Amino acid sequence: MPRLTLSMIVKNEEANLRECLESVSGIVDEIVLVDTGSTDATVKIAEEFSAKIYHFNWINDFSAARNFALSKSTGDWILYLDADERLDGRSKQELSKFLDNQNLVGVNCLINNVDEITGTPKFMKYIRLFRNSDNIRFTGKAHEQIEMSLVQNIYSIIDSKIEIIHLGYNVEASELKKKAERNLTPLLEEYQENQSAYYAFQLANTYKVLGDKESEMKYHQIAISDPQLKSEYKAIGFLTLADYSLRENNVPLALEYVENGLNLSPNHPLLNLVASQVYNSLKENSKAIEYCKTALITNRKVKNRAAQLNSIDVVVPEEKILKHGLYLAVSGDNQYMFNYFLLELNKLDNADKFEALLIEKLYNKINLTEDEFAHLGSSVDVDSLDLYLNLISRLNNKEEELNTLFYLHDSFETNSKFLTKLGLTLDENGFSSEAIQVFENSLKLEEKDPSQVFYLISIYVNENVYEKIPDVLEYAMNNFKHIVGFQEKLNKMIKKLEPILIN
Repeated sequence: MPRLTLSMIVKNEEANLRECLESVSGIVDEIVLVDTGSTDATVKIAEEFSAKIYHFNWINDFSAARNFALSKSTGDWILYLDADERLDGRSKQELSKFLDNQNLVGVNCLINNVDEITGTPKFMKYIRLFRNSDNIRFTGKAHEQIEMSLVQNIYSIIDSKIEIIHLGYNVEASELKKKAERNLTPLLEEYQENQSAYYAFQLANTYKVLGDKESEMKYHQIAISDPQLKSEYKAIGFLTLADYSLRENNVPLALEYVENGLNLSPNHPLLNLVASQVYNSLKENSKAIEYCKTALITNRKVKNRAAQLNSIDVVVPEEKILKHGLYLAVSGDNQYMFNYFLLELNKLDNADKFEALLIEKLYNKINLTEDEFAHLGSSVDVDSLDLYLNLISRLNNKEEELNTLFYLHDSFETNSKFLTKLGLTLDENGFSSEAIQVFENSLKLEEKDPSQVFYLISIYVNENVYEKIPDVLEYAMNNFKHIVGFQEKLNKMIKKLEPILIN
């Protein structure tokens, strides 16, 4: 009897399968491959590796196919992989240590989800290796699980250093969307039959890829309300809801969500980064900086596998954390923390030394050269925009400030945060008509900055454009009434405007 069986289900995987099978060469004794309808060279490639090939009519149920593969697997141990996964070469020796174990054991492996497209790889812990038994079955039509069956059959679940490289996320957004569309129907069917928080969580993640924000938030709300959901999954739900609430300008609700998430997972890098953003919105600069530093430290531990990983960990691009830290330091005029984050930025392997010099010059209120202006246009992205807008505000010359903003205009002409800064700076430089046009156009965008309402009305008053004020007030009440504290602030402005509006 073979000691280790590689158990797989595949369809049209000629681009991935060979590398997957090569990665387990010399460690698996049996390859069981269940094909669910390939029309390419998948089966031919499997034959080259002496795989035992079976065919299964696809019934929109991943567990059914997995269990069919299990029924054909004869090894003492089962390793299951997808075709777009590879066993890390350094993990073969680690894996072999388990094969002499006679106990009923399920082994957590580290899934390294490579993502060079967005720069945010994910690390997950999943049971991918387990002692074979006739009683073990996968459950779930999509995002199938083996853990429930193992626990029910009194298996011990242990962690390992076995690493599996997953390339499924390392594709363009259109490919990810196709996978999400494929998974949605069986997931919804499974949820209708078994309304567990786990499947609600997976539905939320699927709707995220599909761009359905309303459904994503709905299912995260369902998931976090269930005490049976793993705390690590629940923390991600709180994280997502906190980030969404912050974007909707509901800072008190964002604070509630992020605190609940940190109570469950205090060392989660992205949760700490969002907490930093929330406390920044609350004008608590010191707390925001501390959470940013924690995000940086914990992120490095996850990236280097230097700490016990959660079920799901996301590696945040370090540059993003550091530039947020620099933004906070500039906001709080904290020279010490500015130097700290700038030094760490310079230490990055791909550090742009010219950009670091540019940041330092702006911080010290030194005007830029033409070459530096050109570099500025290519350096600023959405993640660093807050930092640069703050730095630009430090320039002593308002005309220079406006010229610097013009260098960024083409890149951020639909970004409400940038347009708010541009409108204010135009007004400060005496270009009130142009400022009005910027604010009026910006309020037509999908992404809206409610503060623009107050700035626009103030300019209307200064320029005696009273006839436009009622329309802006009506617009504000229709679009921003959900924002905590907005209505109260608007009412105060309306009261001040009463003499003008009556006349």
